[in-house]
Amino acid sequence: MPVEEAPAVRVHLLGGFSLLAGGASVRLESVKSEALLAFLALEPGSHARTKVAGLLWPETAETRAARNLRHALWDVRRALAVLAPEAIASSRTQVAFVPGDRVRVDATALMAAGREAGAKEDDLLHDLEAAAELYRGDLLDGVLLSDAEEFESWLVVQRERLRAQACEVLRRLVQIHRRRGDAGAALAHARRLVALDPWREEAHRAVMELLALLGEPAAALAQFETCRQVLAEQLQTAPTAETVRLAERIRNLPWAAEAPAPQLPLLRHNLPVPSTPFVGREEELEAIGRLLANPECRVLCLLGPGGIGKTRLALRVAHRLVLGGESAAAAFPDGVWFVPAQEAPGENTLLPAIAAAAGLHAVRDGADGEIASSLFAHLRPRRVLLLIDGFEHVLRETGVASALMAVAPEVKLLLTTRERPRLDGEWVFEVRGLPMPAGASGGRTGAATRLFVETARRVRFGFEADDEDHACIEEICRAVGGSPLAIELAAGWVRSLPVAEIARGLAHSGELLASAEDKRLRAVFERSYARLSADEQRGLRALSALTGGISREAALTVAAADPSMLRALVDRSFLRLEAGSGRYFLHEVLRFFAGQRLAAKPAERAKVLALHAEFFAGLLGDREEVICRCGDHDAIEAVAADIDNLRAAWQWALAHGDAALIRKCLPTLTALHDTLGWYREGERLLGQAVDALTIPGRAVEAGSVAEGLLARTLVVRAALRNRLGMYDAAIADLEQGLTGLDCDRDGAERAAAHFHLGDAALLQGRFAEAHKHLTVAVELARRCGAEQVLAEALGRLGRVVLDQGRHAQARALFQESLTTARELGNQPAMTYATNQLGFVAYFDGALNEAERLFGEALDLAHATADRAAAAVALQGRGFVAEDGDQLEVASEFYRQGLAICEEHGDRFGAGRNLMLLGEVARKQRHFEDARRFYYRSLEINQAIGSSYTCGLLHGNLALAAAATRDLAGARAEVREAFREYRSTCSFNVVLEPLIALADVAHAEGDCERALALLGLVRSHPGNRQDHRIESERVLAAIRRDRPDLDVDPLLARGATLDLDAEVDACLGTNSAG
Repeated sequence: MPVEEAPAVRVHLLGGFSLLAGGASVRLESVKSEALLAFLALEPGSHARTKVAGLLWPETAETRAARNLRHALWDVRRALAVLAPEAIASSRTQVAFVPGDRVRVDATALMAAGREAGAKEDDLLHDLEAAAELYRGDLLDGVLLSDAEEFESWLVVQRERLRAQACEVLRRLVQIHRRRGDAGAALAHARRLVALDPWREEAHRAVMELLALLGEPAAALAQFETCRQVLAEQLQTAPTAETVRLAERIRNLPWAAEAPAPQLPLLRHNLPVPSTPFVGREEELEAIGRLLANPECRVLCLLGPGGIGKTRLALRVAHRLVLGGESAAAAFPDGVWFVPAQEAPGENTLLPAIAAAAGLHAVRDGADGEIASSLFAHLRPRRVLLLIDGFEHVLRETGVASALMAVAPEVKLLLTTRERPRLDGEWVFEVRGLPMPAGASGGRTGAATRLFVETARRVRFGFEADDEDHACIEEICRAVGGSPLAIELAAGWVRSLPVAEIARGLAHSGELLASAEDKRLRAVFERSYARLSADEQRGLRALSALTGGISREAALTVAAADPSMLRALVDRSFLRLEAGSGRYFLHEVLRFFAGQRLAAKPAERAKVLALHAEFFAGLLGDREEVICRCGDHDAIEAVAADIDNLRAAWQWALAHGDAALIRKCLPTLTALHDTLGWYREGERLLGQAVDALTIPGRAVEAGSVAEGLLARTLVVRAALRNRLGMYDAAIADLEQGLTGLDCDRDGAERAAAHFHLGDAALLQGRFAEAHKHLTVAVELARRCGAEQVLAEALGRLGRVVLDQGRHAQARALFQESLTTARELGNQPAMTYATNQLGFVAYFDGALNEAERLFGEALDLAHATADRAAAAVALQGRGFVAEDGDQLEVASEFYRQGLAICEEHGDRFGAGRNLMLLGEVARKQRHFEDARRFYYRSLEINQAIGSSYTCGLLHGNLALAAAATRDLAGARAEVREAFREYRSTCSFNVVLEPLIALADVAHAEGDCERALALLGLVRSHPGNRQDHRIESERVLAAIRRDRPDLDVDPLLARGATLDLDAEVDACLGTNSAG
């Protein structure tokens, strides 16, 4: 393994802060300076100064906090100035840590350890050993910033992340040394792992096994006793059966040194970490493990009623697989993936959920058919376990699950479900309650009793059960059939009732239900429900109509639940109050039972659902101004918290034909989905409205179509379809919508329709058509006073003009758009105009001004939660970084933008960022990577019909081909670019291919021709900063190779060439000349 050069500066964050420069210790002035350096090092990328200042000095005035930040940055720069002056990059609005090769941060080195794909085991071992030495303690151990609560929260998360990584490094070291037969080294690392995570039984077992292998059985048994004591004292639990059996084997048999020792696996997974200890079910865990190991069992259903513990059991099985040895790794080498329950109403939710669980976000956001084909193709060769929770919610999609199993023969399904899905070849494992040992003394150590006691201790500090309590607890657990949820609910009552009274109350429940398990679970609910007053019962029934968190206002309006009633329901464990948000949460099982009670009263239910729809439609209507026009971040965030309720209100309005509620919901519901990037879901909801308005027999109300409701719905759906790259469908919506809008009465809506038609044409690179529609939109908006549409239409018109190369006119339009938007307080339009002014400044070479404007736009985008605008601002910042030769920084900006676009289904934005990543790779001379990025982008842009971006891509591919001296390939790409130029008439499309042709001529020795083409580009009014950079590159190569040439006259001659004649000559003769 090559010896790496030691970094000049070492930053130690683990186990306390220290900084070594050239081997000498350097002190920073304050803990805040240390905290600043730690934050920047562990959060790569640029950060707004205001954000960092607010993080570290939240209770200080903004100007003072900014001054404190400047001083702390000076302090850090001072420490790094001699050996790593470039490590802190900052501007007026942004700050970033750029360590390079001269600075090493122990925490980031630890996080990167062992991630090199395909590394030799010797190199991997060296890397992991070095990483293990880095972890000397918690991140910034001893640091406490009591005046910076948000930073402290961040610090807690980072400490846990680094501790988990240290554990993972040690786990892998144990595995490698055991595989190599070095039990002594493995033992040293296993002991460190136990010290770091004393609750991890697998680590205790590794120490026990290794000690036994080394001939120290007494020490191995002492380790077992240590494990037992830790679990008893800290978790009030006992070692698992696996650990106990290992201790028995060590106690009774000599450990054979030659016997193979179990290994810890390396399995990828997304399993959530339970917040409470798992109790009991050892026999079930063993049985399910055996079934999953059976090759004939490909679909295993854990069947049982709600609250019986199916999900926790399945997760425990999955966690055991992840940590359970080489046999598990061999069975599922491609991972174990948890798919959460899909409880929201809707169809075709299973495959997107599986894609999301496996981290395939781009696949998740495709159309239904695309999701199926892409996901099936991904899973076909893989051996994975999919743990699908709450399968009863997707029973209509059993055909999809069957199809998946048919095409992916190595995939296994582990399902939790209340209803048998009856899939082909399914195996059913019935999950019952926690078992209760026979006899009074046995109940104290039974899993059900332990669960009750542990839960009671969490809800009532200091709870201890005496002999009488234990007898009652056993009675309670038997009465509810060992249902974990029922036990936890019953234990929650110890806050206000003696255990004996809880037991008596449950014993008197007499309602008969369909199954024993349901009877016992319902008994818990019914007994608790009976303790409520009539008003509280009515309130609880109504609250069941509210999904997700419940605000006080919604509770009062929909359920007439005032604060005293809410407090009473919290005290009786029906509701849980979340301190941070102030919202109330009703457990799903309780909501189910309460909902059944509500359904039994049809008149009451109808009234509650009508109140629900009216309240949430009213909420959308009240927030229309601040969300649709101002883009207020706080308002968006507050309303988004109720998105499930908002969608339910929308569905009710459609189902009941309530045109007034539909009109009230339409603008804000659309804007919310647009701003937060929920394009596909928003497009689906609006499609339901279009169906309700157009399908015979489902029209919302007589005359509504004539009144323009359908037309308005089509217009706003088109906006989301533009976001999704569904341009043809958007145009069809808009053309149909325009026919339903009155020329006199609906001026603003007609202006909006022309705006979206212009936007669709712009995104496809049809600039003449875009100019026509946007000009109409501006004229209509001015005529009818639609200032909001005017602000946005001026911005898009400016973009059309900019892409045609007319910078001065574009700047004037963007400035007018910005002025109008500011007067209106329209932050989305302000953000768009600011971004575009940044591009004008960049293209004109005013880089400092461009960076300032992009920083402002990014701050605005973050303030309004506008992810699409943030992605554009990141592109702009990447442009500036590229110009400053900070290619890695630029690449990171583009990757962040790509992630945003792919997450929300913005195909145009994704294609744009892929193209920009290709440009960075090309400039780094990583030509294969560049081509891969370009072709991925080209595929997207051809699919969405963006001739303009396709032309830019062919120009970039021509530059890449010329740089690698693939001259024929370069000419072919130039011709493709010129064809796109003919369809778009954009100078931006034609200038880069001309530069590529100049490079081709230079490679062929015709430098006079090359200089003439460069002269044509340099003199063209559409020549901008990115073109200037490329032309200067070729010009420098010509000057180097032909110092004898008098360059300036040849450049001047090129300025007299006719651009269109050159394009015609290339297309007509299939040559560069």
